[in-house]
Amino acid sequence: MEHEEKIIEMNSSSGRKERRRRKGHTKRCIQLLLVFAFAIAYMKSNNEKHSHHAEYTENTENTVSFSSVEAAASQDYSNNVWLFTSVAADYDGAVLLKQFVHHYIDLGIKPENFLVVINSKSGFRTEEFDKCAKILDNLGIPYHEWLTQYSSEVMYKHRMQLLEKVHPNGWIVHADNDEFHSYGGKSVIDFLKEMDKKGYNEVRGTYVDRVSKSGDLSKLKEEPGMFQQFPLRCSVIKNVAGGRDFKTMAYKGYWRTDRGNHQVLRAARAKAYLSGPGRGDGGLEDVYHLTPYSKYPEKYKYQCAGHDNLSFLPPGAQCSTPSDSDQNTKLWSQSRFSDAKVAVHHFKWHAGVINNIKDRLAFYKGDVGVDGKPRFAWYTDSEKLMNGIVMTGKIDTKKTKCKVA
Repeated sequence: MEHEEKIIEMNSSSGRKERRRRKGHTKRCIQLLLVFAFAIAYMKSNNEKHSHHAEYTENTENTVSFSSVEAAASQDYSNNVWLFTSVAADYDGAVLLKQFVHHYIDLGIKPENFLVVINSKSGFRTEEFDKCAKILDNLGIPYHEWLTQYSSEVMYKHRMQLLEKVHPNGWIVHADNDEFHSYGGKSVIDFLKEMDKKGYNEVRGTYVDRVSKSGDLSKLKEEPGMFQQFPLRCSVIKNVAGGRDFKTMAYKGYWRTDRGNHQVLRAARAKAYLSGPGRGDGGLEDVYHLTPYSKYPEKYKYQCAGHDNLSFLPPGAQCSTPSDSDQNTKLWSQSRFSDAKVAVHHFKWHAGVINNIKDRLAFYKGDVGVDGKPRFAWYTDSEKLMNGIVMTGKIDTKKTKCKVA
């Protein structure tokens, strides 16, 4: 009996050891299975990431992916709205710029979506230039330096180069540094979202010259705001220089505007204008290759006019006709919104404009060639402003039909 008990005790002890051995073996197997499972999951995740990166790289290396940008725009519409401007640092540019950038940030433009060129004719960074740069740096706004004599032709090339960053389905808000837009009390983001829903791809606004209460070319002040410093709504450009009283305020990224930003360039007119001959004489530089017209010629509807130089149409392009309009609804064609509620408030008429006009007139009219012609034919615009404003030192508020805003 005693022997039997020992045997049982021994068997019981060996059983416990066997169970512990098996339990340990099972635990190690489970651990190995878990490690194996995690390894498979990691490899799968890594492959998915690699595939996504490869797809993204492929999209960026080839033509622009329209669907990907549309998806991004649906998440945050403001990502797809850009603002282009040029800053004349030499003529009280910093005082105006500070209010300008805050005006457009308040309208909804993101600081990183500003496309800015700062110009100084001096050939180096002046104190005024550095003031402008500091304002932009403090707000995280990128900018491009241009340190030579201002010319609307050179500016045109800078503009085309910077606008290459904008996707064709995005929006470009175009405003010179002295132009403050008004969108009927709405943010520019909400307004352009509404334009998209209604099928518009261009916004044209009334050009309103803002003038001081006395008509004097007052020196700019940091306070109060520009609208308070220049309370009169006038028509200076139209009545003094014979210019247009409207401007293009915003347009889709597949459009470009003329040099003065008065109108969108129809596809049928674009190549002749952008390549030089359509802008005037004098061997003007070809910038057509920098534009969507050159990159996506098959996406446009070519609405031709009698004065278009059709020899410049891209290969294979044909003028549209009323009979094919229904078939080409997906092609890019002009659809303009215009309303008195949207306006471009023009704050040009301050003390700094005197030297600005003098310098431009000297440059545009100067350097007369052997043919006896001035450098640029549009010097006459500056000449009219010189005779009508600079010589008198103020704005004739009656002639320019001023009203209190």
